[in-house]
Amino acid sequence: QTGWGQPQIFPLEEFKVHPACTVFHYAIECFEGLKAYKDKNGCVRMFRPDLNMRRLNYSMNRISLPAFHEDSLLNLIKTLVRVDQAWIPSEEGTSLYLRPTAIATDTGLYLSQPTKAR
Repeated sequence: QTGWGQPQIFPLEEFKVHPACTVFHYAIECFEGLKAYKDKNGCVRMFRPDLNMRRLNYSMNRISLPAFHEDSLLNLIKTLVRVDQAWIPSEEGTSLYLRPTAIATDTGLYLSQPTKAR
C-alpha cells in the first residue's frame, strides 16, 4: 500500500511503533501547530488553517515524508474540532492547541529516504 489512507478519527488509544523506527534514531518527523478558539458569540474558529496545511505539506516534502491531500486533512481536523468542541475553552485569549504530526516509521538503524509514515 502506498500513500496515505482515508483520514479517520478514532477514540484515544496507544500508538504502537517498532523501537527501531527511524523517527526515534534520526528524528524524521514534523508537525504544525494551530489553534481552535471560540469567538465572542461562541462560534468555533481556526485562524487560516489552510496555510497550516500548506506549511505541513511543505515541511514533509523537505524531509521526504509523503505528501497528503491538504483539503482532506483539513476537513478531518474540522470534524475533530466539532467532535471535541467541549474541550475548547470559552475565555477570551484561550484556545485548544492542535498539532498534526507525521513521523517516519521505517524500521532499521540506517538513514535513508522514508518509505513509511504515520
